[in-house]
Amino acid sequence: MESSIDVIRDLFSKYNDDPYMIERMNQYICGRLPKLFETFKTQRLSNKTYEEKMQLEQDTFMQNFLKKSQYYYIAASEKFFFYDGISYSIVSEDDILQDVLSSISKNRALIPWKKSTKVHIMAKIKGSSLLKTIPNSETIQNVLDILCPVIFSKKTEVKYFLSIIGDALFKKCIDVIHFIDPKSKSFLRELNNLCQIYLGSNVIGTFKHKYYEHDYKLSRLTRIADGASNEHIWRPILGTHFLDIICVAAHYSVRFSSSDEYLLEASNDVTLIPYVFYLKDHSTPEKIVSNFLSLYVEKKEGHMISWKNMLFLWKHFLVKHELPAIIFQNNLKQMLVQLCISKITPSPPIYNSFANFMSDNEQRTPNSLLEIIKNVEYDESTDLFIGLSSKYIPAIQSFLQFWSDTMILSESEYDLELGEIVILFKRFCLQSGIVTNTMSEHQMVDMITYYYPDIVIEDSKYIHGVMCSSWNKKEDIEDSLEALRTFESDNKTYGSHISFYEAYQFYCKHQRMTEPAGMIVSKNYFEKYLVDNLGEYIIDDAMISSYWISH
Repeated sequence: MESSIDVIRDLFSKYNDDPYMIERMNQYICGRLPKLFETFKTQRLSNKTYEEKMQLEQDTFMQNFLKKSQYYYIAASEKFFFYDGISYSIVSEDDILQDVLSSISKNRALIPWKKSTKVHIMAKIKGSSLLKTIPNSETIQNVLDILCPVIFSKKTEVKYFLSIIGDALFKKCIDVIHFIDPKSKSFLRELNNLCQIYLGSNVIGTFKHKYYEHDYKLSRLTRIADGASNEHIWRPILGTHFLDIICVAAHYSVRFSSSDEYLLEASNDVTLIPYVFYLKDHSTPEKIVSNFLSLYVEKKEGHMISWKNMLFLWKHFLVKHELPAIIFQNNLKQMLVQLCISKITPSPPIYNSFANFMSDNEQRTPNSLLEIIKNVEYDESTDLFIGLSSKYIPAIQSFLQFWSDTMILSESEYDLELGEIVILFKRFCLQSGIVTNTMSEHQMVDMITYYYPDIVIEDSKYIHGVMCSSWNKKEDIEDSLEALRTFESDNKTYGSHISFYEAYQFYCKHQRMTEPAGMIVSKNYFEKYLVDNLGEYIIDDAMISSYWISH
């Protein structure tokens, strides 16, 4: 005010001797100036009301737009995403801008604020992280259904795995180690590649496939099904549903706080919980070996277990309990040997740690475990644990005898199937009067790979270069083909040519007639034999020429 009055005084002083100017100033200040300021005030109030109205219109539009069109952003990868309520997809910034501008144009009131509205909406979208989205129930259920039972056997296993991935996205529990079967390597690698591309994140840092002096207390076990090893199964899943999987994983990590909390507070899975926390609960090697001894070994005078067989039992224990190789072989042997000699040269630390431990679900008491170990001797010269036996030893010895007596190396043989070996082994035991449990194909693989490491098993199913003396596959096929040639010469049942399928049908029937319980080769093996041995008579890769019948 003082400044304004000073200006007026200066003006009156300047024009003091000019009546015309004095009059004009007086008219302007006293007449026009009050009305001018009234106009300013009215216009200002009008502009403020307009801005408030437009601001409300803009806010309402933005809220409705962002509710209807759920866009998200990841700053690390500078990528935009869209959620339609069922699944997530990647979207370009240009597509979003087109959607925004098109929607604004439909609201005529906002057209003057079109640029401002666009800028504000894009800022809101860039502030909406994809990892903070809350998927609908339908999305969550879809993810669970596509991963179970193909990649995981149970939905609780899916949720646990997703919670681990979610923790990794938010960099939680980075000290925890999650051991998972090596068959998951390719699946995890591709999942991580996609995370790095779309999210700029590494999500598999806590997963390990091998044990190497990790802290048991920070170790967790993670189950995954065989489908994880089949790229034809998991690649289409990741290709179509990767973003859904990641968003559900992030949601679980937020919802349950961590993967551990999910298991303990929300899963109620009485089999998964003890499995996951097995290493944490059995916090020392001594406790785990005690568990192994109590389940696999028994004291038996006059019996003995070689170190090689003991090591196989240990591997069997690891496989059965789905454990990684959590103790190095040399350390395991040293622990067992120390236990055996403790009755002669006491070793209180290791002896007491074994004696004091017995987990809640063990079948033996600590005293009975002491009874096992206190009377056992280790003979270094023969590498034998004397005075020990195992319920699994007879099956091992029977299989080794079967292999030694009946399996022959043959470079010309191929495609001996593990299922066929299982049957042949069972027959061998029956004919030899050996009482043993039936052996599964998986157990057979373990036995062969451990005791005969030079034998190569293809696709966990076929063995090449080995034949069984009790079943000459090629001779059986030759006999059936001779019978077929004679039959066709006499009856001409099949016409001018004989298809592979017809020949195989005849072979199967011939085998059942000549030996009711006879073994039958696979159709694939049979056809390979025809190609290898009747090549000059093969027509169109699927027919035996009629010329073969008469020659």
